[in-house]
Amino acid sequence: MPILANARHELVAQHMDSGRTFDEACERSAVPKGGMAKLANNLALRDRVTELLEDVRPAEEEINQQWVMNRLRENVERAMQIVEVRGPKGESLGKFVYNGAWANQSLELIGRHLGMFVQKHEVGGAGAFSKMTDDELRKFIAANAPKLLIDHEK
Repeated sequence: MPILANARHELVAQHMDSGRTFDEACERSAVPKGGMAKLANNLALRDRVTELLEDVRPAEEEINQQWVMNRLRENVERAMQIVEVRGPKGESLGKFVYNGAWANQSLELIGRHLGMFVQKHEVGGAGAFSKMTDDELRKFIAANAPKLLIDHEK
């Protein structure tokens, strides 16, 4: 069963899948108190929660890089409107849902895993190196090379 067309209902299902009670899931999903009783009897929501809870998940030792990468790819496809929203019986609803923030987060995690982004850390104060002479820079590098994990003898 694909994600629910109603984003709030899908959020309730996701919260319940993560172990929250129905009331907690509704509260976290901003479901109005008056709508909770009606939502509790929503068959599509029940089916979705059942599906999520019964989802075949690998044992802890089976969760590996490929499993994580596959899930991140699924998130990107859903968020970028590549996957069509379907109704409770799997019928096409003829719409796609775009969520750029979800897509960007998944893409960033994939990029980090693939080493596409370099972590930059400034050593010293902001602009401190621009005020140093070449000799001062060489002395600083020689003194801090072990901490910077570089070979300063070259």
